[in-house]
Amino acid sequence: MHDPRRYLGRLISILDRHADRFVRSEFAGHGIGKAHLQFLGSMVMDGDGVSQEELAQRLLMDKSAVARSLSRLEGLGFLRREIDGQDARRNRILLTPKARRLWPEVLAGLESWNTILTRGFTAAEERAATELLDRMVSNAILHTMGRAQESGPEAGRQE
Repeated sequence: MHDPRRYLGRLISILDRHADRFVRSEFAGHGIGKAHLQFLGSMVMDGDGVSQEELAQRLLMDKSAVARSLSRLEGLGFLRREIDGQDARRNRILLTPKARRLWPEVLAGLESWNTILTRGFTAAEERAATELLDRMVSNAILHTMGRAQESGPEAGRQE
């Protein structure tokens, strides 16, 4: 039996909590948290002008959580909504100039967090950690989206 203190889920949860603290501290003056960065990042990197539903699908998030975060970002002046020219029932979500000006600061903060997390790692260790985490994310998405090819705790494990 494994030591429960070493379970990956627990370790990832600890990292997530500390990432929350880091982001809250780093961006306290802007009133945004870690969840908000996902939305801003998605719209900067993958394009804005999408609907709330499309954004929820893109980020694999619950629609109500997306609605709350978007309302907060809109209230802070980072987003605006515009009625879709082809479908008046649909709002397109657009970044404001304020959000675009903030993005370089966000990237610098994310780089700082990566540097903190990988302190003492070699370049090869950093690449390996990233690749392993990417695979874990893929496994989690496949499983939670109901498309797991195999079942059971040992499925997909390679020795």
